[in-house]
Amino acid sequence: LSQGLVYVRAWYYDRGYIEVTISEPRVDVNEKTGAVTVEIDIEEGPMFRLGNVSVADAPGGQNEAYRRLLLLERGAVFSRAQIADAITRLKQKAGCAGATPCDVYPATKIDPKKRFIDVEFQFTKHEVVNP
Repeated sequence: LSQGLVYVRAWYYDRGYIEVTISEPRVDVNEKTGAVTVEIDIEEGPMFRLGNVSVADAPGGQNEAYRRLLLLERGAVFSRAQIADAITRLKQKAGCAGATPCDVYPATKIDPKKRFIDVEFQFTKHEVVNP
């Protein structure tokens, strides 16, 4: 049941509802029929959209070239899954799993009044430690 709630929450996050609240499930079993009823309360909250989207500290200082890989546009509905996909594309292009270990983190700035989320994808390099 708890795994199901994770999927419900993800569904809302991927549709811009980052402030969604989901109650604990209430379970009722009908003694006569054995039917199980599960109820949850969901408050969506406001829908958020992407604000400014940028890249910082990209390899070779090529922030704009990496920015074009994001496939994210200002005004689109915010989606956590699309952010994760963009991180994967950036890491693949930069070769983060190869000779230059690195990570990409989405730094977010939320404007609750305008309902926009600015995202800056920040590259960080890791030092290679030889034993």
